[in-house]
Amino acid sequence: MRIHRLLAAFFLAALACTGAQAAEARLALLIGNAAYKSSPLRNPVNDVRLMETVLKEAGFTVIKAENASMREMRRLVREFGDRLKADGGVGLFYFAGHGVQVRGENFLVSTDSDIRNEDEVADDALNASTVLEKMQTAGNRVNLVILDACRNNPFASKSRSAPDGLAGMRAPGGSLVAYATAPGSVASDGPGRNGLYTENLARAIRQPGLPVEEVFKQVRTAVRKQSNNQQTPWENTALEGQFAFNGQPSPAGRPDAATLELAFWESVKASNYPADLQAYLAQYPSGTFANLATARLAQLKTAGASSPVAGAANALGVLELTDTLTGNKRNTPIVVTESSPARMVYSSGDMMTRTGEVLQVRVGEHVLRVTSGALWKVPLKEGGAGTAVIEQVDTGFSAPGSLNWTATPLAQGKVRIDATVSYTTPNPVSGRRSYLYGTWTALYSAERELPDSSSASLKGDYLYNNNIVSAEFRMR
Repeated sequence: MRIHRLLAAFFLAALACTGAQAAEARLALLIGNAAYKSSPLRNPVNDVRLMETVLKEAGFTVIKAENASMREMRRLVREFGDRLKADGGVGLFYFAGHGVQVRGENFLVSTDSDIRNEDEVADDALNASTVLEKMQTAGNRVNLVILDACRNNPFASKSRSAPDGLAGMRAPGGSLVAYATAPGSVASDGPGRNGLYTENLARAIRQPGLPVEEVFKQVRTAVRKQSNNQQTPWENTALEGQFAFNGQPSPAGRPDAATLELAFWESVKASNYPADLQAYLAQYPSGTFANLATARLAQLKTAGASSPVAGAANALGVLELTDTLTGNKRNTPIVVTESSPARMVYSSGDMMTRTGEVLQVRVGEHVLRVTSGALWKVPLKEGGAGTAVIEQVDTGFSAPGSLNWTATPLAQGKVRIDATVSYTTPNPVSGRRSYLYGTWTALYSAERELPDSSSASLKGDYLYNNNIVSAEFRMR
């Protein structure tokens, strides 16, 4: 009898959960365009079919179009908006195909768009803001816009200034706008049956009770790692209520403890940094993967036993600082001093986010922190340029300076950073402020987050800084 009561309770709970999910309407419009006359794509039709399957599993009514014309896309958006307004609930728009930005606006390209020049895009492509406005006008509770449309610009050869990728869009209240990669960046169509972004999105959607924000966080982590930091999904959200694709959101809008532990382990299990494994063991000393983490940590320590610097068994390499005025040298082992879901910090002073944005960089004797603007992203793959306002952080002295940089691709996957630097530092003789200025050059190898080598030529108003400080970083 007790077993029967337990089974009855289980089925009643399941029915209650299903009823709660079915009580709110869910409507999705999916468009996958691949058969372009120019620059055809491999995956969008497969992607839209995969999304249809997983969204129907999640209780969505699906409107789907493959290789849609401009007229059909406009008709579908109108129908979608009308049905959302009538039924309310949750609305979702998904587009896979070519998308371009023109003057800060995003346009989704149909398969019959006859666009010969960039100035014709607005007349013969669907403005993504139109979709968002339709959804907002409907007044429903939750709206999701997912754009796997950041592929190469098919009109780039006809434009002198068209930026890559899509532009950032403001998410109105109750909505979330998700991109396959960060604004201004390009996502790969992918070598397999499905695009990297949509494949991981479908997998995350199927997880029971996972809040929508956690879905996209998991997708971002997976895509960034699988693309070797070349593609980082991005969202702009103004969601207010709770929503989960599969079932009800877990308590407090967070996944359960087992899901959180699994996500943590997935993020560190292949890491070559001992601090990553130590961070997992600190959080889960008796966790499901504690034995695997301990074994992996021992493996990394054994691999580092031949470090050329005493006490640096776990070192990633060695920082060699040479004062070319005096000839004095200092060798410092480079290890991870902090590893968190947000950032990585190294004993050299270098710091970067988990998505690869450099926040601090060693320039000769000093460590400089970005206060506004931006430095480069690592691992470096392509050229670029930028400007950042910086301040020195390793002496406790704070005053604004500047760092202007360019990245130049070299042979064998290497990239060189050339920078002009100016900042203020304490004068070790007088104790007053001293102004330093000069150049800094660093050489990065593919897939590496820290430079192989760097050198700074800095001048100042006291003799010690009229020299070149060489910082060599040897990677194993």
